Amino acid sequence: MCISACGSDAGVESGIDCTGGSWQGEGVETKLLGLINAKRQTGHTCEGQAFVQAGPLTNVSELTIAARCHSLDQVEKAYFAHEGKDGSNPTDRARRAGYETPGVAENIAAGNPTAEAILEQWLDSTAHCINLMNPAYTKSGLGHIHNDSINPDAWPYITTHVLE
Repeated sequence: MCISACGSDAGVESGIDCTGGSWQGEGVETKLLGLINAKRQTGHTCEGQAFVQAGPLTNVSELTIAARCHSLDQVEKAYFAHEGKDGSNPTDRARRAGYETPGVAENIAAGNPTAEAILEQWLDSTAHCINLMNPAYTKSGLGHIHNDSINPDAWPYITTHVLE
């Protein structure tokens, strides 16, 4: 459960541990990071703003914990927002997961089961696209969850991406 690492009660209702061990969305997360890095390597235009090649994003475990716990929290509490139900923002959650940072960016997606669909959703949104393509960002954490039986009132899929 995410109580100490994230400062929220993510995982309490479902009994899912978002801080380590086996994670049911890991395959989608791995594929999505590969797709994002491939897009960064070729460059992309976000609403008229051209981005040339950017280096790959490197997975950071603390950012992954922050992303997974936020995705789980959104599913358990049936909301979809950058601000947590506890009032936390993405930087707060990264710090609670043990990552010291002056600030992070965050992309969230809902309703998409595949890495390809998630990437397409983010590339179609100017702000999310700029986050993905910004060469200043070099670190990443992804948290994808399939809400098959956790909360029937929440989205079936939630993905959170934390970047620094």
